[in-house]
Amino acid sequence: MAQIQPITYPLSLGTANDLSINISLNTNSDGGRIFYTLNDTSLIPNKRMSSGTFFLTEEQVTAEGFNKDWALSYTATELGVTLTT
Repeated sequence: MAQIQPITYPLSLGTANDLSINISLNTNSDGGRIFYTLNDTSLIPNKRMSSGTFFLTEEQVTAEGFNKDWALSYTATELGVTLTT
């Protein structure tokens, strides 16, 4: 999990302030995936505001593997959000 600059969703749905990721590498060497969720951690229980998947190329997996810092940075850049921690 990483804190992000808050994103306010319309219609008072909530404010995402957390980015969580899960890295999955394919066993047949054709890339991998980053599963992500944007969460509102001010609510109990936490509320998932949005989620999705980014597909990784074989080259990205070879270069970065399970590097969580790279994956967080990559996901934040693709989503256009700013990591704060």
